Amino acid sequence: MGSGSIDEMGVELGPPSRMDVQESGSSGIDDADSRSSSEMNGMPEYPSKKQKIGEDGMDPRLSSWNNIPLFFESMEVELGSQCMDVLESGFSGIDDVDPRSSSEMNGRSGYLSKNHKIGEDCMDARLFSLPNVPLLSDICEMKCIRRTFGEQVHFDLETLCGKYVLFYSFVPSPSNYRLIQNSLYPNDLFDLCADLYSARDDFEMVFVAKSRKQDDLQLYYYGLPSYSLVVPFEESGRPNIMREFHDLVDPGTFKCLFLNVNKNISVRGNIDSMSRLTEHLQELIQESPFDCLRSFQRILKRLWPVIPQEQKNPFPRDGFCPIAKKLNAVKLEYGNNINEMVSDSMKLFPTKIGQSFDVISLLSGKGEMKKHLVRKGGDRVVVDKQTFSGKYIMICCFNVPVFRHEQTARYAQALTTACSELYSSRNDFEMVVVARMNQLANYEVYFNHFLSVFPTPCLVVPFEDSERRDFICKYLDLRACYDIGCLILEKDTNSKRNILFFGSPYLARTYGADAFPFTTEKLQEVSANDHMWWDGDVPPPANLEELLGCNPYDILHKTPSPGDHEEATILELSRKVVGVYACVSGDLIPTLGKVYQQCRAEEREFEIVLVYIPLFADSVDPQVHMANIVSLLQEWGISWWQFPPSGNPNKLFNSSVSFRVSRCLCTGRRDRIIIVGRDGSFVEPGRREILSKFGVDGYPFSSECVVEKELEKLEKLTMESLLVPPPPRDFVYKEKKKIHVSELRGKKILLYLNRFGDFCLAEKVRAWYSEMKGTDPNVEVVVVCRFDYIVMADEGDESDVTLSELLPFWHVCPFDPQHSASLVEVLFKGGCEFDALIEFGTDGRVCSMKIASGTNDLPLDIVFDKSQLRDDITSHFRFNGFI
Repeated sequence: MGSGSIDEMGVELGPPSRMDVQESGSSGIDDADSRSSSEMNGMPEYPSKKQKIGEDGMDPRLSSWNNIPLFFESMEVELGSQCMDVLESGFSGIDDVDPRSSSEMNGRSGYLSKNHKIGEDCMDARLFSLPNVPLLSDICEMKCIRRTFGEQVHFDLETLCGKYVLFYSFVPSPSNYRLIQNSLYPNDLFDLCADLYSARDDFEMVFVAKSRKQDDLQLYYYGLPSYSLVVPFEESGRPNIMREFHDLVDPGTFKCLFLNVNKNISVRGNIDSMSRLTEHLQELIQESPFDCLRSFQRILKRLWPVIPQEQKNPFPRDGFCPIAKKLNAVKLEYGNNINEMVSDSMKLFPTKIGQSFDVISLLSGKGEMKKHLVRKGGDRVVVDKQTFSGKYIMICCFNVPVFRHEQTARYAQALTTACSELYSSRNDFEMVVVARMNQLANYEVYFNHFLSVFPTPCLVVPFEDSERRDFICKYLDLRACYDIGCLILEKDTNSKRNILFFGSPYLARTYGADAFPFTTEKLQEVSANDHMWWDGDVPPPANLEELLGCNPYDILHKTPSPGDHEEATILELSRKVVGVYACVSGDLIPTLGKVYQQCRAEEREFEIVLVYIPLFADSVDPQVHMANIVSLLQEWGISWWQFPPSGNPNKLFNSSVSFRVSRCLCTGRRDRIIIVGRDGSFVEPGRREILSKFGVDGYPFSSECVVEKELEKLEKLTMESLLVPPPPRDFVYKEKKKIHVSELRGKKILLYLNRFGDFCLAEKVRAWYSEMKGTDPNVEVVVVCRFDYIVMADEGDESDVTLSELLPFWHVCPFDPQHSASLVEVLFKGGCEFDALIEFGTDGRVCSMKIASGTNDLPLDIVFDKSQLRDDITSHFRFNGFI
């Protein structure tokens, strides 16, 4: 038999039986056993020709976990009545190029043709002992492997061997990752994988990037299915990963390996040969289509309300959950009978604010529809005038299921929280919950899970009464999957009452229970004293009490901490510097906590008042949000004051207070902080940038303070201290000659800090220089390059000399990336992304710093020996969001 690769032979193998495993060592990609023949009991290194290994067995030496020969040389193995001749097969990389004609290979290189039937699902004979694939053991051994959205997972080997696993290795482009994404990403493959994650519980995709640094990986998550596992940067150098994907070197190239160990499946693919791999993935989808009931436990992890074990875990962003996308693609339709009934009813009772409405007819339904509702606690309630007499009625319709990442979940949680407060604070309120079930998830387990978070007294249209649920939802114009329909009716003793509110209850996430029933008049009353920080026409509050809307003698408690049960009044706190922290997600805690601890260590009076702002970054219950934030604080070993004031320090959430603070600060999804000076000396929005860049040195964190401290620092700098880096390099170039920096003393220096190496301001600076030189010969220009564009690092001083020749009459500072970076760091707090012009007076001190974001931004007011630093610092800080 002639020499050829394993893929060339038509082989049919049954699945191998389990056998005792002899341990053997690894020696390179073939894992050849290096022991002597005597150590191997006379056994040759590989099976000899015509060696018979049981009826369905295999050479036990090929079963070792650490010794898996991918390629066998000069052998023919007979398995029962089936035989396989293998002669000098070699390694040809990911493509596994088959020398047969393209017709035999179905026009694709690297895949078995139709006549190749290896086991049940086309086993690659080179992975002859699939239960021992080292790549899978690597995944199990990794200390930290996460999905693209941050969820950390861990697998045991037995579980992973039963899954379909697709390894996808990719070489990022060092220059333009968007170009690589758009042109070379296998988007069809990713779509298939997303469908598999939706349909099956036994599929995983593992992303291995051959990247030089951790930061690069985040850039290439775009396009990957959100549930894909990502091999961390520090784990990508494992020997088995390097061995499997060692031949990937060119940017934009990728390689795939698809495995199922228990079913003996192995298929490879790359950028030029994907057909066989995609066929396998399509077959998996066909044999196990999407089934919401079968996959309930898996889907439950992503639903709202959020189950306890998932409340601290990250979740996919909106639009990136494949299951949610599949469900939301289902068009919401009502039957003809429902459409006709609603059309007839609305002729008598349209849903318009101020109109009289027969709520009993709506909730009772028509025809054979039942005449009762069920309280979530289990009691049956008859739909009649007596049930609702003297009560406001709030009817809410939802599309079910709702996913945690969706905006709908946050609105639903806000409604639930407000209604819980209304039930606990008044006896003239009823809520009726109506669920419109998605056709793919029309099961009672989804219905019951959705209702689990609503207040116990609320009324529900039962699951089995689907026609009445559809009737009410259609009446309230529930359309899109992301929609919520809401109808609020005034309290009355009759069955007919006026409509107070109709539409989507988006206001529930902006106003708390105190704004009920959300009429225009009530909203104006509640927000009358709001100080909108984003509105320049509204003056800021004068002190801490006015900011928080409380009394000076209200008592605050600290977040729970061991042995710490402090309390203080608002008046006591107002005598110190106070940061009012609107906590949306807790992302500011590390920065704020560090500064807080530094202030305490240096005995500087700085207190934090914590206001919980849930339902913007996540849809968990507000009490859970509070517990998560307290847990973060305990990890940092800090305890802060909690607002609003309460006699019960363990129950401190009030939707009205939280949403008022949120309205005033316009928080969005990010944490915000307001700094209040001692005795109200200043009240202004604090910036996380000030806290992170200045730290405790920025105390007391006012705009005036940080500008003054920066001014004090810059006034101490000199031209020589900036241009001469350590170790001493005390010269610049001018027209190919070295000039000592000391020769520039007493001159007026314009330092041209060039950002991109394009010298976009060069012409205008040259014109200005020529004009100035004619009237003041004491003016000089020094150029510092921040980007190695013309200057090539491997050319050394010659490149600097060349640049000085290209820019005659100017001084060129020798290119040094560390020196350039230090200049920017010292001169521009927070960095500078544009060209800059720095003026030095005859005393060598900094006079002015101008940032030029374009060719038309050359400052016209360059006046040496007259300091403009304060204005320049203020302008720079505002541009960077510091003040």
